[in-house]
Amino acid sequence: IHGAKGLEFDTVVLAELDRGLTDRSVVLVERASPTGPITGVYRKPDKKIRALDEKLEQAAEAQRADRLIEDLCSLYVAMTRARQALHMVIKPVELTRSGGVKSKGLCFASILRAALGQHEETIDGEQVLYKHGERDWTCAAGQTETVETAEAPPAKPLRFDKPGRKSRRSWPTVSPSSQAGLGDPEGSDNKSGQSAALLINLASHDSTAMRYGTLIHAWMQLVGFIDEPDLPEDDGLHLVARRVMPGTHRDWVASEIHRFRQLLASPKAKDVLVRDGASELWRERGFAVHDRGTMLRGFFDRVSIYSDDQGQAIGARLVDFKTDRVEPGGIKAMAEHYRPQMLLYRRALMMMLGLDTQTIKMKLWFVGSDHLVDL
Repeated sequence: IHGAKGLEFDTVVLAELDRGLTDRSVVLVERASPTGPITGVYRKPDKKIRALDEKLEQAAEAQRADRLIEDLCSLYVAMTRARQALHMVIKPVELTRSGGVKSKGLCFASILRAALGQHEETIDGEQVLYKHGERDWTCAAGQTETVETAEAPPAKPLRFDKPGRKSRRSWPTVSPSSQAGLGDPEGSDNKSGQSAALLINLASHDSTAMRYGTLIHAWMQLVGFIDEPDLPEDDGLHLVARRVMPGTHRDWVASEIHRFRQLLASPKAKDVLVRDGASELWRERGFAVHDRGTMLRGFFDRVSIYSDDQGQAIGARLVDFKTDRVEPGGIKAMAEHYRPQMLLYRRALMMMLGLDTQTIKMKLWFVGSDHLVDL
């Protein structure tokens, strides 16, 4: 109905007018006046609870009155879209077991019955309760004076251009993670990365391995700076594991937590997880930035941001965690495999923080084998 505002139609048929006009909202919004500021928001209680508090009862009645006015306005808009004919269809009355007319409550149908009903209604249906105007308006509308006009010139044939590039309502989305193993987005040659996929153990891409990768990322999200006393407790790690990998045996989770603790204590961790003068830390931070006609969208695993005395970013350390099982001697090739992904992460970070390439350090941490690669 709201979409028909400002439009007109020769004939309008309104059906489904028997729906009850009830306030189905789950909250009460209190205002001193319909257009005034909000003075209170409550979870909508039932009638018994509202009866115990005059303020709640007044808020409920005011909200109910506002909704009824909105519903009546919608009915008015629908009825006034018709230029020639308006047909409103309602269900016939129903009888109770005692023979009385069954109440349908407050609805558009009951309002129309009370306002326009001219005849006693039966349960048979197919009954006109109100009519006004000329029923055969189409015949009357067709009886117009014929005016002779000059013959119109023949229409020129239509010519259509060939379809061009498909237009878009939004920018195409590019995920940095989808670019792993592809060409360098900044134009450099990347031959060594083309064969890197052969070095990945295919078993690492089954559903269990993928969930394990999600688990490691979820655990890393809990890790702040390891040189500060804010490391996650084992109970918290167990809760995360239960959510990410439900049904996993507790002993296996305990052994993985032990291995995770060893990882955090390794020399590689000290290179990427300490504060080292950083002023801010992003963990699993989502982003969406416009870049050369595309939308870069994804998540940073971990970004440490360095700022000057005025709070302006002057540098960043970008770390991406990888849980791939890499064959011996394949670390370098795997790093090249992920280079296109990391370059797009860096590009997004540059636009978000106003940095240049020299001020952003990129690091790949293969946590499965505890190898750290600077890109």
